[in-house]
Amino acid sequence: MSDQNPVSPEVVDAPTNGETSSTLYEDDDVKLYGAGWVRVIVDGKDYRLRRPLVGELKDLRLSLERLTDEITEKSEANYTWQLRADRRHRQLNELLLKLPEDPDLTDDEFEAKVTEWRGEQQRLRLDSRNKGRDLTTFADERRMAWWSEVFEVLGVDGPPPQWPAFFVDFMGPMKVTEHWRQNPLARG
Repeated sequence: MSDQNPVSPEVVDAPTNGETSSTLYEDDDVKLYGAGWVRVIVDGKDYRLRRPLVGELKDLRLSLERLTDEITEKSEANYTWQLRADRRHRQLNELLLKLPEDPDLTDDEFEAKVTEWRGEQQRLRLDSRNKGRDLTTFADERRMAWWSEVFEVLGVDGPPPQWPAFFVDFMGPMKVTEHWRQNPLARG
């Protein structure tokens, strides 16, 4: 068990996985040890991951590659959509700038066009925000699935009852996988 150094309970009181943790521990972290062992500390409690066998490491690396490919594919699709939305937003700005020059428009028609185009711009902004949120959620869910697989395959103490936010850090899986590759592996 790790030394427990709680941070002030006023720092957080956020439910996760249906539970509420009112205490944060300063030492919550992922720690890498020789021979490929990993120690994950959540709410001051240790969860150990043994070193993987060669076949297990291969499977976990391939799983990580798949999730990275899925996230990249979704990110690229989002980027393409964003480029089209930016182009449409610029077109609407140009139309709005030219609108006062149209002498055939009545005041009501002018106001209706401005309202319509501003509404479309607002929808584009909201869609853009929602697509960004969806991408973040998608990536976080994929990383959490990978960590679940890691704990299922290598967990000595089972998975934590609640997942810490640092598990969605995109560098975490790469750091752990690299740690396993740099340390002696058990035969498998």
